[in-house]
Amino acid sequence: MKLTLWLKFMLFAALMIGLNISAFSQNDFGEWKKQRQQQMNNFRADREKQMADLAKQFDNYVKEQDKAFADYLTERWSQFQAFRGIERPVEPKPDVIPVYEEPDTTPPPKPLPYIKTPPLITPALKPVPTTPRVIKSEPVEFPVNIIEVGFYGSLLAFEVDQNMQCNLLDSINEESISKQFEKLSNTNYNSLLEQIFEYRNQMNLNDWGYYQLVRQVAGSIANQRVNDARFLTWFLLLRSGFNNRLAYHEDQIFVLLPMVNQVYGRSFFTFNNQPYYLMEGETERLFSYENDFPDARRIFDLNIYKALMIGEESGSRNLSFVKNDETHSMKISYNSHIIDFYRDYPQADIKVYLEAMISTELKNSLVESLAPLISGKSQLESVGFLLRFVQTAFDYKTDQDQFGFEKFFFSDELFFYPYSDCEDRSVLFAYLVRSLTGLDVAGIKYPGHLATAVAFSEEVPGDFVMVNGRKFVIADPTFINAPIGMTMPQFADAEAEIIPLNNFYSHAKTKQEIWEELITGGGNRGDNLSDIAFNQVGEALVTGYFTQKFNYKTIAESGSADPSMFALLIDPSGQPVWFNKSSGKGKALAYTTLITPSGDALVAGTFSGEMKIGRYSVISENNADLFLANFDKRGNIQWLSRANLDTINQNNSLNFVAKFSSSGRHVGNELYFESAEFNTFGISTSADGQILITGAFNRNTGMNVAAASFAAGGEFDLSTMLKEENDRLVQQKYEKTIAGMFAAINLIKSSDISIQGVEVQQILDRYNPAFKKDFPNIYRVIGSILFIKNEDGIVTIRTENPKGLSIDMMQVNKDAKIKIVMLESGDARLDILSGVKVGKALWWYPLNYVLMYRSNGNLLFDYDTDNAQQVRNLKKDILY
Repeated sequence: MKLTLWLKFMLFAALMIGLNISAFSQNDFGEWKKQRQQQMNNFRADREKQMADLAKQFDNYVKEQDKAFADYLTERWSQFQAFRGIERPVEPKPDVIPVYEEPDTTPPPKPLPYIKTPPLITPALKPVPTTPRVIKSEPVEFPVNIIEVGFYGSLLAFEVDQNMQCNLLDSINEESISKQFEKLSNTNYNSLLEQIFEYRNQMNLNDWGYYQLVRQVAGSIANQRVNDARFLTWFLLLRSGFNNRLAYHEDQIFVLLPMVNQVYGRSFFTFNNQPYYLMEGETERLFSYENDFPDARRIFDLNIYKALMIGEESGSRNLSFVKNDETHSMKISYNSHIIDFYRDYPQADIKVYLEAMISTELKNSLVESLAPLISGKSQLESVGFLLRFVQTAFDYKTDQDQFGFEKFFFSDELFFYPYSDCEDRSVLFAYLVRSLTGLDVAGIKYPGHLATAVAFSEEVPGDFVMVNGRKFVIADPTFINAPIGMTMPQFADAEAEIIPLNNFYSHAKTKQEIWEELITGGGNRGDNLSDIAFNQVGEALVTGYFTQKFNYKTIAESGSADPSMFALLIDPSGQPVWFNKSSGKGKALAYTTLITPSGDALVAGTFSGEMKIGRYSVISENNADLFLANFDKRGNIQWLSRANLDTINQNNSLNFVAKFSSSGRHVGNELYFESAEFNTFGISTSADGQILITGAFNRNTGMNVAAASFAAGGEFDLSTMLKEENDRLVQQKYEKTIAGMFAAINLIKSSDISIQGVEVQQILDRYNPAFKKDFPNIYRVIGSILFIKNEDGIVTIRTENPKGLSIDMMQVNKDAKIKIVMLESGDARLDILSGVKVGKALWWYPLNYVLMYRSNGNLLFDYDTDNAQQVRNLKKDILY
């Protein structure tokens, strides 16, 4: 398979960043090499000392914690009684669903008076730990066994410490369990966990998927011995930071999982008022301990926030329906391995299904089939078209008739199973409306029936409910041919419950539109993760930075050549509510924000030199430092604090956690080794009101920025420079075909250089003359780039055309911005801060990042709200 043109361009754009350093004299280059070598020597010495000191601290901490927990496990365990699993309410559903018939006279629309409206509570989107794991040191090389694990269509290979064997005694008791815990704690288990985390990231697995992957790995290590496999599962989950319980009854081991969601049909035990579910085996009583493992605080979450990337086996289904006397036929593709994954899924609350992301295969198929049919239509027409599709393209049968038990479908499953009922159709309809139109949807739960309601921004007649002051018009995906606003007759006066849904798609679209306008007015993003937060009334809190000028609606601000941070609150209509900014003789770049329960705004970022907001100021005298600012509801600064990170050696990829009190007093900092499982950076708050900011020196904008400038001089042969860097990387076991790209990125990462597209064309003409003939469109686009420049760690691509450039399935705005992140593993990540989209025709998605793997030449492209991904290999897909 060959890479599409837009992927080729993305790769070549990354290569361009380093392929042309124009007009440097040989003397300048020689001086630069000396500076770079001295910097590298100093860096290695400082880094090795800091890493050694930190490793020693962590090793002592882990050793003490392990010893204390092993001793605790030897104490007599308590006996617990199981609670029978809660069954989903089985309420009578119609065997045959009604078909709407046009009445002689249309009844007037009415509010549904018997609807119960519970308070709208927006849960944490991603319940994750606020701090990384403490990782003990392990040798680079040790004796390993190679195991292979089959996982929903993929064959995964792992290197496992040969000592990681679990042979429990015949008599299972506290003493034997404690000894096995100590034995495994002395193995090189972190090496295995990093491999599991990498596979998790590549497959976009949620918590349940991660649990299933750990189970499979543990089973393979234990040669499928049930007790040993369960013990290993418990141990690896603990070391991953997941709270779970080990238990036993007679001669069987059990693993118990806590969940943030309601789980049906599974026996559970309670510890500290938290239910722990029995996912394997059955027992009415068991023995277990009550205290948690200190560093395992994460609770399992069954929600699916990302598109699962499991296997590649496609299935398809032919569907047809009639709308406005026109028959529409389509072939919808789905991923068969996703269906297998959902077969093993625990039964959860309907909200999990209503908010789940769907597979990339299904999303692309639905967009290609349905998006052109609703393009240009009004909201009412678009939603009505999607409603008729869901109402009439699928055959109806209750779960009891199809399976013999109640089963909710994820959207993907509707296209596999021959029949579906009201919950399944509501799940699919809610997804289609939110993703294709951006409108908000709520579930309407009647006794024995589930429908939906849509919040239109235009006036739409029909039955409706009010949710937090907003009108949601009934749309029933199971009432055949019924128009929007029509309630199924038998439920017209029935009491029901409203299920408000998070609209990730609408928020993503709003964020994109806000930033596009802010960037036009001079604003810039410091990161692409958490620089916009929404409050409960729909206002958006945005933070970033600007230089020279900033214009947005009624706001017109001026600045200096150095970046100034800003914080801006925007109402739902897009108008500014308040604006504040920094000043002072220094640089300040904001990139993360959080709205507190009281409505205050927390904003954080990096600064160097002097930074002022109102009457508050902070100063960083050495390296860049971290700031945290608090604004009240009117945008007035309440306090400004710093993290004192400028005294730490930042020339490495350590993660950090800066801690502040609720009043802004800096409490302290903690350092952690980089780990593949932790990528939740930004502001969070603890139960006691403490404010935490997590980050990493290698990825926080404005930190760890090394600049090396060159004076003008004679023509310089770039091949010498790149070859030295390339050879060095090859010696470090970089894949030969990708080492050149890493060499180019390394150079631009440590330099402050402006690159012109026409000069890149000249280099291509000299060293690769066939490129112009083989890829004429890309060659032409390269010439239209005015420059590519790295400044303060952010790379800007400026195009000749004010409208930017486009090629095949890619669009690049005139001032697209990228941030280069070099990972501790040696891999590289290109974060797209703004201005790059992928797609085609009517639908374009933001590109989030590109991950480059040093060892095999793979490149992972992550895009859109659901973090859909494509993996391509540089050698196989580009170099043929």
